[in-house]
Amino acid sequence: MNNKLECCVVMDLLPNYIENLTSKETKELIDNHLKDCKKCKMQFFLLKEKNNQRNLNEEEEDQEEYDYLKKYSKKMFRLKTVITSIFIFVAIFIFIFGGNILYKKNILSKMCNYYDNLMEIDNYSITKQTLYINYNTKEMDSDLKKYYYKDGKIKREVKELADTESFKKETSIYSKMQIVPNEIVEYINTDTKEDITIYTTRKEYAKNEMNQWIEKGSLFSGQFDFTTFKAWFFPYIIQVKNEEYDAKKYYILQYQFNQESEYKQIWINRENFNIERVIEESNTYYRETVYDINKNSVIDNDLIIPNLENYKEVT
Repeated sequence: MNNKLECCVVMDLLPNYIENLTSKETKELIDNHLKDCKKCKMQFFLLKEKNNQRNLNEEEEDQEEYDYLKKYSKKMFRLKTVITSIFIFVAIFIFIFGGNILYKKNILSKMCNYYDNLMEIDNYSITKQTLYINYNTKEMDSDLKKYYYKDGKIKREVKELADTESFKKETSIYSKMQIVPNEIVEYINTDTKEDITIYTTRKEYAKNEMNQWIEKGSLFSGQFDFTTFKAWFFPYIIQVKNEEYDAKKYYILQYQFNQESEYKQIWINRENFNIERVIEESNTYYRETVYDINKNSVIDNDLIIPNLENYKEVT
């Protein structure tokens, strides 16, 4: 092989030689050739330098790509962590909030179902004692009312207590009353539309048109705001506490529609779902009402109208 041809062959093999891709015998031939041929040796160094530079550039590119992927991986990890945290937070919030709403709905549902059933019975009594305090005038009034219902007949008893400030100031919320503590008994027959009100203390009575709202079950709906209790939004605005008072366990429903409206508490007996206390308070007054409800407690004698000959009729 002449020298020129040998150089051409070596030039062609140099890339593989630099990458160590030639056989052992070929490598030895090229090594011997490079010792004596300056031209090929110079080309060898140029190619090697170029190859080294290319490898260096590739390493730098690989490093840049690695750094980019590393940063991207960190960002994705942080993003996944944030998304996972948000998802977990939302899931916990939904679980707690949703569970709390279901808990409230369950209490309201049981209470309303209980009173829906009460409204269908034909024999019950409701005792209602109310304390009212006027923050502006410092007056305090208190009364005791009892309602009897049996087979379409109703009796309402009202007793104003003697220690109330309204009597001391010689005022009364009842226009027909004298300025003394009064006891009022009202008899209503929903069939005959007869309504007789007896002012026991004054020995007077009056015949009136029957109140239109008084019918079976209305004594309950007149006491409590079941329309609001059954509203879809109500579980979202109330707070529920568990309290024990006077050896009884209660659910206490608390709510206030806005800052100007009154604040309310409803005490529900956890055993039978009776509403036993309602507290209302605003900037001007405080009212507390205590209820006692008894089923099948009314007898016929409770509803007998007394002899009106002993009373004076007023109109």
